[in-house]
Amino acid sequence: MYPFIHIGHFSIGTFGLCLWLASVCACWTLYKNFQRNGIDADAVGVAAYTTVGGVVGAKLWHVLEDPTLLMHQPLQVLFDRAGFAWFGGLLVGIAVLVWQGRQAPGPHGKLGGLAMLDLAAPAVAIGYGVGRLGCLISGDGDYGIPTNLPWGMSFPNGLVPTIDDDGFVVWESNAIVRYLAAKHAPGKLWPTDVRARADADRWMDWTNSTLWPTMLPLFRGFMRAPVHQRDSGAIEVARQESLEVLQILDAQLATSDFVGGKTFTMGDIAVGCAVWRWMALPIERPALVHVQRWFDTLATRAAYCKVVMQPLI
Repeated sequence: MYPFIHIGHFSIGTFGLCLWLASVCACWTLYKNFQRNGIDADAVGVAAYTTVGGVVGAKLWHVLEDPTLLMHQPLQVLFDRAGFAWFGGLLVGIAVLVWQGRQAPGPHGKLGGLAMLDLAAPAVAIGYGVGRLGCLISGDGDYGIPTNLPWGMSFPNGLVPTIDDDGFVVWESNAIVRYLAAKHAPGKLWPTDVRARADADRWMDWTNSTLWPTMLPLFRGFMRAPVHQRDSGAIEVARQESLEVLQILDAQLATSDFVGGKTFTMGDIAVGCAVWRWMALPIERPALVHVQRWFDTLATRAAYCKVVMQPLI
């Protein structure tokens, strides 16, 4: 998964890059289809208007699912690089194509909306395929049937993330973190002292067994359910349960700089990913002084900012 391509301090989203490539491929296909059918219309203009309309429609559909959040954080929601709904893009894209078909020249007067939809169908299919590659590369977790083809990718159990290190396939997030820490940072991220390593290990396991079961219902309640389907009671229960669990972490951090002691280890990586969701969700967060101090320390690390502190989707 490569959600972003980092060039110095500048980051390019791979989904956005593939969206641009999808538009180019669709434009070329539409242009060749116009040529084949003797249509003297502007394929570049049609593709450009449709792409922009689709993106705007997808964004509007997404933000209007939660008008309360839109009212409270309009700029953050509208200009967030994440958050697009496929149905909105489809509906507005069709509408823009029909409108352009009524303006475009055809063999006998105007081309017409239905004729434009017919001519654009191959271009849309190709563009959609390239766009889905962007979903895959950015880590959306798209997968299909098993294959032995050379461009096949590994998603054991239909899950991401997965890594393939010279033929050794590892899945499950914490297993990946442990493996990479032991291989690349022994004595640092992977403590060589068995007790220090057990300290880091137990907080990684605590995150999966105790913190995530309370955080996931809270996250899904906000980010996965349309606003009219949200269960405010269940969300509040999940918030309270998450707060109670995080108070355990707060007590630990009252006596240590990091979750496993005085130094940053693999334990902080696992816990830090979960705590980011708590910090980023639009919820009431009572003060957890020590968690906040620890989180502020993580936020000074370039890797944490680049990889973890991304918009929630």
